[in-house]
Parts: sequence; structure tokens; C-alpha cells
Amino acid sequence: MTRALYLGLLAAVLARAGVAAQGAPACDPGPPPVPASWPAPLDRQVTLHEGLVSLPDALARITTAARLRLSYSRDLLPPARRTCLEFSGTPVGAVLERILSGTSLAPVVAGIDRVVLATDHAALAVAAEPVDPDVVVLDGIAVNAQAAAPDRPAGVVVASVDGRALEQQGASTLADALDGLVPGVWVWARGSSSPLTQYASVRGASSFGPSSPKLYIDGLEVANPLLVSTLDPATIERIDVLRGPQSGALFGADAGTGVTSIITRQGAIDASGSRALLRSGVGLAGSAFAPSGALAQEHGLSAFAGPPARSARLDLAFSSLGDYIPDAASNRLSAVGSARAVSARFALTATARLLSERSSLSESPLLPAMSGLDVAATSRALAVGQYTAGLTAAYRPGEHWTHTLVAGINGYTLSGAPTLAEAHTAIDSALAASGTRAFRTTLRLTSAARWPLGPQAEGGVTLVAEHSALRQNGGVNVAPWWEPLQQTPRRSPLLRPAVLPNEEPAQDRAESVELARARASSSLSSRFDATVHERLNLSAGMRLEHTTLENGGRGSALLPNIGASWTAVATGPLQMVLRAAWGQGGRWPQAPGAGMFARQLQVLPELQSGTEAGIDLAVGRALTLQATRFDQTATGLTQQVAVTRDSTAWRAASTILLAQNVGTIGNRGWELSALARHGPLTLSGTLSLVDSRVRALATGYHGDLTAGDRMLGVPARTASIGALWARPRWSAGLSLGRASDWLNYDRIALARARADSVPLTTAQLRDYWLHFAGTTRLRATFNRDLGNRLSLRLTGDNLLDIQPGDPDTTTLVPGRTLSLRVRARL
Repeated sequence: MTRALYLGLLAAVLARAGVAAQGAPACDPGPPPVPASWPAPLDRQVTLHEGLVSLPDALARITTAARLRLSYSRDLLPPARRTCLEFSGTPVGAVLERILSGTSLAPVVAGIDRVVLATDHAALAVAAEPVDPDVVVLDGIAVNAQAAAPDRPAGVVVASVDGRALEQQGASTLADALDGLVPGVWVWARGSSSPLTQYASVRGASSFGPSSPKLYIDGLEVANPLLVSTLDPATIERIDVLRGPQSGALFGADAGTGVTSIITRQGAIDASGSRALLRSGVGLAGSAFAPSGALAQEHGLSAFAGPPARSARLDLAFSSLGDYIPDAASNRLSAVGSARAVSARFALTATARLLSERSSLSESPLLPAMSGLDVAATSRALAVGQYTAGLTAAYRPGEHWTHTLVAGINGYTLSGAPTLAEAHTAIDSALAASGTRAFRTTLRLTSAARWPLGPQAEGGVTLVAEHSALRQNGGVNVAPWWEPLQQTPRRSPLLRPAVLPNEEPAQDRAESVELARARASSSLSSRFDATVHERLNLSAGMRLEHTTLENGGRGSALLPNIGASWTAVATGPLQMVLRAAWGQGGRWPQAPGAGMFARQLQVLPELQSGTEAGIDLAVGRALTLQATRFDQTATGLTQQVAVTRDSTAWRAASTILLAQNVGTIGNRGWELSALARHGPLTLSGTLSLVDSRVRALATGYHGDLTAGDRMLGVPARTASIGALWARPRWSAGLSLGRASDWLNYDRIALARARADSVPLTTAQLRDYWLHFAGTTRLRATFNRDLGNRLSLRLTGDNLLDIQPGDPDTTTLVPGRTLSLRVRARL
């Protein structure tokens, strides 16, 4: 009886599934494709009964059904085209030929499992992409860890955040773009106390001061990644994120924690073929410190000209935010332009970016309100200018090789920042150490090739030569005293400590020095990869880098990487991939901070190495699950330690800051993500669990940390949940993100101690540690098309109206913010 009941239920479910399949939108697939001989992998047969779908959706479903890596340029797709996806046992080449009929696109085999949709003009435009996803990202977030690409070894997870999804949700900062979308990475919400980006965690702690992954904009390394905190999503094509030291072999010594690559839009305005887009928005940010709220506004104009093979684009944007706390207003003006020309074998792209940001660095009102200090809130006018200009040229002389040249400059100007003598926190020190201006030049030549190694295997090689130079001017460095650090040098066979030039004995007196710092690095790297039976992907690479530091020291780094992935299951829509990778990265000593000076700059590199391993599970486009375990070790991290010097006949006793190597830091944890789709509903979620703590102390370290302590400012858990309901002319979304369980200094108590002239010794600093339970951010969006040319977007940010708490007791962010944006296509 029970068995019969189970069989009856199963039959009902299968019948309902059949009815659901028959209920797909009716369409006429046309006459059967003409039989033809297709080269592998276009000869793979697929069965698809999806009805009438959009062309991008059809390409995504074909990719899943045929287990292909499909690459194409979104701008070359016909606008608003829908196609009938009804095929039974048809070669995928014939399917692509049918749905692309009437366009200039045709499938071109680029590997044993890779296909490029190319034209006579666009074949190279796709091949020159910095990161090669399996398919152009359509749903806002995609993760790849399978076959290797020129900028991605096998087994390494690459998270790609789509700029159109960022625009849809109204993102305006790097924290909006990464928090909750990229597991393992968390950026604190930006407050008024500093324009710098504050990374809470990139798979744990990577530094004791403000630090960030290595940052690129259109292939050019940024002079100061911490200054890239705001963004205009209308100018972003995508943001690619690699986490962990595995990226060191690809991007160099300063990529020990990972790499963030921002790719700006260089194509058409939208899929409807618009030549211009005008957008305007206004909102109100609530605040407990501004009873009437703070006015927020943003306006922008985008223009596009020319066909895809010869085109140019310009994006202009202005945004501002009023005083959500006293004297905290800010405004931002940006311009992003690009031009490109593509032929059958050559592609040339030029990009330019200008940004001007003005804000007020104001004292947190929580200090006088909560600590009882009899001081008035002070503010400082700050102006930041950033610029980028670059050129990318790609040439494909034949079937196998592709050569790419990237050259350009990125720089900034900074005025109004505190001096090193005025800095009281690590953020202040980083801002002061940025100087008044700096620029970085980048020159990189890449040659990549792939060859068949047999009937079921192919291999590739990537060779890179790169030179980067940083020049920084300004900033007053106060050097009251100098003493050599009594710590045992740590030597590594992979990162060799720098060699210092001869020095005169330090003067035992205070002096101020106007800094003009320069750093240059040259590197050679190679990487080999192979694909066997379309299932096993292997890669191994090495980078040799030589760096000249600001103080004249020189050092060399040898950074290896290996990785592998195995497609264990590939049956119908079900696919399961196992992956693993190991790599080593590092970071050369940075410019001095508050109370430090050039002679004291340490020459021992920070070294990070570790593994990641995981599993990816996909059931067609309906469900995607991913789990990653990482285990990384960092050594040589430097902390500013308060050291007391005794009085002598010619000087009084005082406390100074010295940089000391802490010891060994362990970063271990899990990254989990899930994505489910059913009809118009898309659900997503991420969870990161991080254990970041001191494993062992270095000889001679006198700071406030002990072995076994958790690293300060690193959340033990970060999580997000998102839901999107999308219909043809409207969509609604809700997202929730939370960071929880971290330790940090009680800034209010420290301010009170300074006001009372309480001496703060190293041991006493532990008394000012404070546990933070966590904060939750809730965001909602609603998008509606009003006809073919007009659309509006309603956005609610920080709906729980939580202003303090990230990442310390003094930082405040805008409260509940409601905004309305209107877009008009011209």
C-alpha cells in the first residue's frame, strides 16, 4: 500500500513536470537544421525545450547543456531579440547557427571545450578580456574555478560582479559592490572620518594597518588602492575578485591578499541600441545628528557613438551628500571615456578616467557626546583627485598566439589630509602617508598561446613581462629618534630580504623631512596549463620580481602557484567540479606611518602562503552551490608598537612608535555561496567563517598581542541573503548583509585617556579592547519601465537605520536613506 502510494505520488510529480514543460511559451523553431559536419566541440548534441527566450538567456542555457566555455561580447548581440529554443538531439553548432542567423556572429572553436562568438571585426575583442568567464555574466554574480585562462590559474576561484546588477541595486561604494556578493571579502561601510576604503577581511587579516587587495582599473595598477572607495555603477562592466596568495604568481608581490580588477564599460549604452542615457536621482539620508536629514543627489549622462568595431563612449556623473553629521558634506564629479577599434587580427582600446571628490573630515560627534570631552567637533576640508589613462593593444598573428600590450598611468592628488604628526589612528596614518600627489606607470606585455596536445588534450603557455614605477611626493615625516630593531631577521628561499644602501649614523634629534618617495618593480612570469579529456585542468606558474624600495633597498621575490580542477560529474544539467590550488605571495614594506621615518622602514617582506580547496555543484541554471576551504599563513606582518625611551641628560622621557614584526598569523575558514532560480524568482546567499589569530610571536616583539589572540578588526562571520523578483517590465529586490563577532579598540575610551594624559603602555592597550556583536544592513530596490524610453528606480538603503558600530565606536554612516532615480534613453 505504501509502495503504491509512493509510486502514485511519483507519477503525479512527473506528470506535473511534463505539463510544466509543455507550458513553455509556444514558438515555431522553423525547419530542421541542414545536416552538416561540425568540428569538436560544436558536434556535441543537445536537447533543449525552453520555448521563446531572450538571446542572452538562450546562450547561457546552451552553454550548460553542451558543457562549453562560451565567450562573446555583449555589445554585439542584437538588441531586444528573442529566439525559439526548441531542439532535439541537434549539434550545438547548428543550434548556435540557427539562433544567430541574421547577425554578424558565428561560432569559432578556440579550444577543446571553448567557443567564441566572433565576427570579422570582433574575434579579438573577446580574446583580450582580462578574465575569461565560462560565459558573459548575466545574473550579477558568477564564480569560475575550472579551466585556466590568461589571468586565472586552474583551481582558483574568481568572483565576477556584473556592473548592471550593481546599477540595478543602486550601489555607490566599493562596500556596496563587494559585501555579500563576494564571500571572504568584507569592506566596512564608509563613514565621514576618512575617504579611505577600510577592508575588514580578505580571507582574514593581511596587515595591521589599512591594506587592500592589489587593485587594477582597466588593466592598470592603481597608485593607492585605499583611495578607490566610491564608484559610478553606470561606468562599470564588471569587477573581478581573486582572493588569497594564489594570485601572487599572476600579479606580483603586493597581491599576497588577492586582486580586484575593475573593468569599465566600453560598449553600447544598453541592449536597446540607445545612443545616450540621461539619469537623475534625489534622496534623503536620515541621521540622529541631523533632524531634517541630509539631501543626497546624483546625476549622470552617458553617450555612445559608432558601430561596435569603431566606437567611443563617454560617461559623466555628479553626486553629493549633505551633512548627515555636522560638517560631513561631500560631493563627487567623475568622467570616464573610452574608444576602441577592432579588426580581424588587431584590437586597440584607449581609456581615460577623471575623478574629483571633496569632503569634510569631521570629528565624530560621539566623542564629545559619549566621552564627556570638553572639545568642539572639528572638521577639515579634504580634496581628492584621481586620474587614469591607458592603452591596450592586442594582436593575434595566427591561430595559436595572442600578444597583448598594456601601458598607462594612474595617479592622484590629495590636499587637506592630516600630517603624520597629527595622526592618531591607523587610518589617519595611512591618509597622511599618502602624501600630496603620486602616480604609477604600468607597462605589461603578455603573450599567450594554446595548442592541441592530442585528440583529447590541449595545453597553453602564458608569458608576461611587466614594469611598474610609483612616484609619491609630499607628506611631512617626523623623525624624533631612531634605534635599530632588536629582532631576528627572517629569511625565506622565496622572498629574499632587501639590501640596504650604506647609511650614516642617525642623528639623535628631531627633524622634519619632506618626502619624495619612489618605488619600482620589474618582473617576468610564466605559466603552463593543460586540459585533458575536457575534465582535468592543471596549471603551474612562477613569477620572478625585483623591487627597489623607497629607502633605496632592493629585494627579489620568487612566487609560485599550482592548481587543478576535476569535473567529477557531467551528466545532463548536473555538474560537479572538485578543485584545489596552492600559492605564495607577499608584500614589500610600505611607506612609514605616524611617528616613523625612512631609516626605520623595515626591509623584511610580509610573506603569505596557503591552500584553497572546494567543490562546485550546478544543476543547470536552477541551482548553483559552492564551498571553499582555505588555510593561509602570514609572516612578517608589521605593527606600530609604542615604546618608552628613558630620559637622558639631553632629552626627556617619552613614548614613540616603532614598527615591529609581529610573528606568524594564521587565517583559516570556509566560504559558502548558493544561487537558486525558479521562474521570475532568484535567491542567493553567502556565508564566510574566518578564524584569524596569532599563531606565534616574533623575537623582540613588544606589542599588545600574544600567541592565540584573535586579530583585531576581523569579523569571524559575514553573511548575506538576497532575493530578486524580475518580470519583463519591473523587478523588486531585497538584500541583507551582516558582519558579526570581532574585536577592536574602544576609540572613545582611548580618546578620554588621551584627554586625561593617561600614559598608554603596550600592556595597557589590551584594556581598551572591545567586543562587537555585529551589525546588519538591509537594502531594498524596485525598478519599473515606463514605456520604451523611461524607467524609474526606488531604493531604500540601511533600512534598519543603524549608524554606529562599523568597525569601531566612533565611525558613523548615513542612516536610513530613501532615493528615487529616473533614467531616460535617448
